[in-house]
Amino acid sequence: MIRSICLVGIAAITLSAAPAQEVLVFLRDKSIDESSGIDLSNRHTSTGWTHNDSGGKDRIYQVDLKTGNTVGEVEFKKSDNQDWEDIVTFEDGDIAYLMVCDVGDNLKRRNHCQLCIIPEPLFKDSKDSLKSEDWLNIEFTYEDGPRNCESVAVDVKNRKIILVEKIYPEADGIPGIYELPLPGDLTGAKEELIAKRIGEIQTKNLTGMDISDDGRRAVLRNYPRAWVYHKGPDQSWADVLGGELPAPIVLPLQPQGEGICFSADGKSILLSSENVKQPIWRIPIP
Repeated sequence: MIRSICLVGIAAITLSAAPAQEVLVFLRDKSIDESSGIDLSNRHTSTGWTHNDSGGKDRIYQVDLKTGNTVGEVEFKKSDNQDWEDIVTFEDGDIAYLMVCDVGDNLKRRNHCQLCIIPEPLFKDSKDSLKSEDWLNIEFTYEDGPRNCESVAVDVKNRKIILVEKIYPEADGIPGIYELPLPGDLTGAKEELIAKRIGEIQTKNLTGMDISDDGRRAVLRNYPRAWVYHKGPDQSWADVLGGELPAPIVLPLQPQGEGICFSADGKSILLSSENVKQPIWRIPIP
């Protein structure tokens, strides 16, 4: 069995590992130099949304997954972006939404984190852009003090926002699983909420997360591996994520791989990484 490892400027080489891993496309936009999160568009599934890590502009990018070109941008004016770490796309009723997750806190000193939610725009060409000051700003704190988080997902069916703490391997403690309610009105100006600790997960250094559209599976990753969890009808996400660790999926070598999401057909996962002109990988789910 083979996987391909692709480094910028170096031809692909092969090592023994999981089957059929492939580079889907290379990101071509030099403005995307720290892709820290990725998710598919619900309005145009041949495109995905991504953003840069801390220090980047308050801007997200819609990327054509066939060409690697940026086809649209959204600028969140006055968002006070501190550390964007994940992006989530989801549908509520007939409306598709984007949620940008300003949740990174390596030093665990932030008084508040925020989630910015807007209806997903539909761009037609690479010149399209949107500047917005009109979004639902969910400002929240953790009930047990500041936490560092890079993994966020939405379970629309149960109207929950799930956050998983990132703890570095050398640090003490067990990463917490947290939950926020998904507001009924996603057009409001501001919500102030408290994230409740609902469980713990044994895996450290987690950098990205996604929940499938049907709400039955979750995928989480750290730098070298990913895990797909299956949720039963009577289980909570605390039960699932805090339970037995699924078999790991070995990931391709990336400079700093953090983004992950399910593919449109749910049979694969897509990966993004920090650094300029990085590939988007497609990895079949065993």
